[in-house]
Amino acid sequence: MQSTAIPGNMRIQSELIHPQFNHWTAGAEVDIREGADALMKASIPGFGVLGGMFFVPFSDTGPRPWSGEINWGRIGALSADVRAGVKDDAGFTPYGSARLNWNGGIDRPDSYSLELHAYGLSDPGLSGFGGTDINIPLGNSEWSIISEIEGGGWYSSADKNGMIRAALASGLRLPGSRLTLSAGADAAYSGNRGIIGAPFLSIHWYPKPDYSFFADTKLNVGIPHYVDTAFRREKLSGFVPEIPINTRYRLGFIRSGSNRIDYRLEISYSYGLFTIGTDGVITTVEDKRLYGSTGFSYNIGSRRFEISGSWDISIQGNTDIWESKLEYSGDSTVLYIEVGSEDAILAGYLPGIRGEQPIMGIGFDWIPSESWEMGTFAYAAIPWDMPSLKFSLGWRK
Repeated sequence: MQSTAIPGNMRIQSELIHPQFNHWTAGAEVDIREGADALMKASIPGFGVLGGMFFVPFSDTGPRPWSGEINWGRIGALSADVRAGVKDDAGFTPYGSARLNWNGGIDRPDSYSLELHAYGLSDPGLSGFGGTDINIPLGNSEWSIISEIEGGGWYSSADKNGMIRAALASGLRLPGSRLTLSAGADAAYSGNRGIIGAPFLSIHWYPKPDYSFFADTKLNVGIPHYVDTAFRREKLSGFVPEIPINTRYRLGFIRSGSNRIDYRLEISYSYGLFTIGTDGVITTVEDKRLYGSTGFSYNIGSRRFEISGSWDISIQGNTDIWESKLEYSGDSTVLYIEVGSEDAILAGYLPGIRGEQPIMGIGFDWIPSESWEMGTFAYAAIPWDMPSLKFSLGWRK
């Protein structure tokens, strides 16, 4: 999957305390330029979180249509995120998505996943994707066999296709050096693209408990997660993506959990197929992209200063995504200044849904108690154009 910009200001879809830990969660968000969101969730022991949300636009010319949705999710050995809703893009348009993931556990670092997407009735777009990652220890040694198998397909009235990917590698863990290595081969077959190959290499080094370095290369496949967000947030006129396949070369380092200074840096280069939005249609294009993400934070007791940014740049002229943020947080307040592309800050983080219009804003979040959170965000396009104001309110019990 291609990288994406870091989500920005507080959104009611992402509670500060995970909804699994609250019996009830409710929220509202009003953007005077776009419309009003509302949601409610109930946590049911042994079942998960059941909720609903809807959006009412203030103008027919805005970037988002009216929509309503019910959803269910859970976190655990078997995790799930299932959504079903309707929108008024250019008439009644249903959508749905389901994501299931089963993890083998700490002693068995295996995982199995299944994803489904459906959009529209008259010209439906359907996609399915599943896979498994298996790590098999070799006796009592530090060696293991790593296997990744993924496959999927997509369908529309205009075209259909499928793909399968398999990776096989050997891994070596050196506890004394705090080093983990893996090496092997990665290959995929697509009905439209033929055979695509890449090395499967990975280095993870932990010289200190709060510091890590990583470098890897592999194939990335599958519909990006933020396509789900575009389903329910943005006006669309079609869903015809081929399952994207791209090769990524990545490296970075992270220092976190220190008493005073934390920092991180990640950069990558990817080429192949990427999912974007063009004129309201979610599709897949050939591209070469550079991605970077960086952050630096300074902690003084319970106060924290942080500078962060990310960029996802197309070398071949497709939509770029970029964002930077300066933030101060205390015991119960967060003050930030944010600037970036409109896709990054306000859209669903899918390149091309709203274009590359730069946005700048200042925000303030306040958490007066464990049950309440409030926020405001004032922003405008650069140069000064289309100013707006956003208010957020969240409650949990």
